[in-house]
Amino acid sequence: MPPALMIANVIRFYGYETWQNAHYETSDQIIPFGRFMMLYRAMPNVQALERINHTWAATNAIAACNGVEASVVTKMQQRDLEEAYGKEQNG
Repeated sequence: MPPALMIANVIRFYGYETWQNAHYETSDQIIPFGRFMMLYRAMPNVQALERINHTWAATNAIAACNGVEASVVTKMQQRDLEEAYGKEQNG
């Protein structure tokens, strides 16, 4: 992937203050390379967990509207979370 596209993805996903910040101890206050790569590589996992959270929110809203007990939703959520972390550990 071209470096400019990688930078654009990190800025879009984490925000510009992650790219350039006065707290970075670099001469131009741009994110250090190692931290950049760590955040870039974590994006797919973070996005997957965000999708799970959005799904859970919609599921909880639908369950609340239909009078489904929370324990049923919690079991589904737990299964999804275990699957997400299982894929991460095995990937």
